[in-house]
Order: sequence, then C-alpha cells, then structure tokens
Amino acid sequence: MDLLDRYAALDSPLHRLDARAKTVALLGYVLCVVLLPAGAWTRLAALTAVLLVAMVLSRVPLLWLLSRALPLLPLIAFTAIAVLLTRPQNLADALPLGALSVSRQTAVWATTASWKSLLSVLAAATTVCTTGVADFLAALGRLRVPALLVTIMTFALRYTVVVGDEARRMVTARDVRGTPPGLVRRMRLSGSMAGTLFVRSYERSERVGGAMVARGFDGTLRTLAPPPLTWTSAAAAASFLAVAAAASLLLP
Repeated sequence: MDLLDRYAALDSPLHRLDARAKTVALLGYVLCVVLLPAGAWTRLAALTAVLLVAMVLSRVPLLWLLSRALPLLPLIAFTAIAVLLTRPQNLADALPLGALSVSRQTAVWATTASWKSLLSVLAAATTVCTTGVADFLAALGRLRVPALLVTIMTFALRYTVVVGDEARRMVTARDVRGTPPGLVRRMRLSGSMAGTLFVRSYERSERVGGAMVARGFDGTLRTLAPPPLTWTSAAAAASFLAVAAAASLLLP
C-alpha cells in the first residue's frame, strides 16, 4: 500500500476531487472501454487521449504509471501466442506475418483486448494514486459495494505488503548466509523459502484473525463519516464521463 500511496499526497486537480466522484468516473470509463467492439480503433484512440489528459493532470510521473501495467505483459504474450497458433479459416482472413499466416479476426481481437486491458489498468492506477488506497476503498464502501468485498480487498492489499516485507527479509537472510552455487540448488532453496513463507503467512493470518475477533470485529470496517460531495467534484466526474461516453458512442 505504501507503493500505491507514494503520490497520494501531491496537489493536483485530480487529487482535490472527492474519492467517490473519482471512483464513479473510473467505473464509467472502464465500462465505456469494455463495451467497445473489436477493431474500433478510432474510439480506442479517443479514449486513450482522454485518459492521457487525466494522467497529465494528476501530476504523477507517466513512466511510473506505465510501470503499473507490467503485470499485463504475460496477458499480451499469451494473446500473441494465441494469434500465432490460430490458423486462418480462408485466404481472405489470412494476415501475413513473416513465414506465417494468422487469422486476421483473431489478431484484431487480441490487439483490442490487450489495448482495453492496458487502458483499464492505467485508469485504475491513476485513480488510486490520486486518491490513496484507504480513501479509495472507503469510497467503494460508501457507494454500496458489498462490505465483505471491501473488507477482503483491504486485507488483501494490506497483507500483500506484509508478505512482501517478510519475503525481502528472507532473501536478505539467504544472501547473508551465502547463495548456494548451482541453479538446481538455488531453485531447491527458493522452493523451500516459498513454502516457509506460506506457512508463516498462514500462521500470522490466524493470529491476526483471532486478535481481531477478540476485539469485537464483526467483518465490517469502520470509517469516519465522509464530507459532503462538492459540486466541483460532481461536475468534474460528470464532464469526464460525458467525454468518455461521447468518444465511445459518437465516433465512427
């Protein structure tokens, strides 16, 4: 969570907006992106331009935001492999790719899906980075997202950081003792470390869960009452959604 909150304290037009308005704008934007048909390049380009404007207004470094999309690389690689393995049904559907011929329809679908995924991840990263994880999750709760889902997301984000810290300490301890020579021995040691990390995480979760129940936790996270939604935030979210909807519906 510290990584996601790195730029939450900046001062920008997006940072000053209410978390609920930004969350609604995010959900509406993702909906506009997801509902686009495959091959709607003009609309995708327009929605990309809208998101780039928001990213610039956030004052968060663009390269840092783009780095949040790195987990999409396996998806893009998978879709590329799927394109290569899908043979065209007829010559009219063939798309030459060096010595191979792939299905044009599959290539369009894969490119569109990868582009949509990239836009959705960047939109979510921009929203969270300008809001803060705690405020973003609290906004989800105030927008009537099921409390159990919000609680699970909160604990998942919090204890991902805890498990990451534990893993870094284990790696440091391994390096101090000396990394074993040979790839096979290093892989065996990594497997043992992963198993130990799982056991430690499970035991810690049991202790934390027992402590929370002993303190009266009933499954609902308590937050302070939010300030009233300002007209500025509502108007900004409505304007953003109007531009996104126009880009996804009116353009050819």
